[in-house]
Amino acid sequence: RIDSNGNVGIGTTAPSSTLHVADTGNAEILTQRSSGAGVLIQSQASVGVFGTNTNHRLDLKTNGGTRFTIDTGGNVGIGTTAPTAKLDVKGDGAEIYLKSADYSVARIIPRGTGTNVDKGLFSLFDTGVENVRIDTEGSSWFNGGNVGIGTTSPGAKLHTKVGSSNGAGYDSSAGLIVEGATRSIVQINSTSDAYIMFGDAAQ
Repeated sequence: RIDSNGNVGIGTTAPSSTLHVADTGNAEILTQRSSGAGVLIQSQASVGVFGTNTNHRLDLKTNGGTRFTIDTGGNVGIGTTAPTAKLDVKGDGAEIYLKSADYSVARIIPRGTGTNVDKGLFSLFDTGVENVRIDTEGSSWFNGGNVGIGTTSPGAKLHTKVGSSNGAGYDSSAGLIVEGATRSIVQINSTSDAYIMFGDAAQ
């Protein structure tokens, strides 16, 4: 039906838009090139569906250029129509941010322009403050707390552990703890009275 406003209804006598397709089951609009991609718009009982129903990727465009791609395996590309991972972001200056409603939480960015455009920088934030940075061409830091290598319960700013050593008790003010595989511990402290302490799990 075509109403007095020029709206076209298919499956309805009261179209509310330029083209209104209704059905008691799933309402669908399908466009397809002969022997080519088919693009489906479908209204189900509790979900709306948009995509290809043939073995072809789906592209979204703006201003004539492809900005977003979902390939036939479900990989998503931004800046590429041939994504090689679940999320593939490509382009000089491409940036990825994770944000809460108020602050940046994490980011992956190129560390600059020119010769730095192919060098990565990763940051983690605490209430907008950059506490962790890994920079491939500059200074990196960890300011969020103690760092453990080989342990999930570091007892110092940097605590390395090999194997399952149960070494001597730690000084909670130690700046560095190096723990051996079975016995030895080295602790370095410089908060007030600087010292180096050697421990032994057997003692």
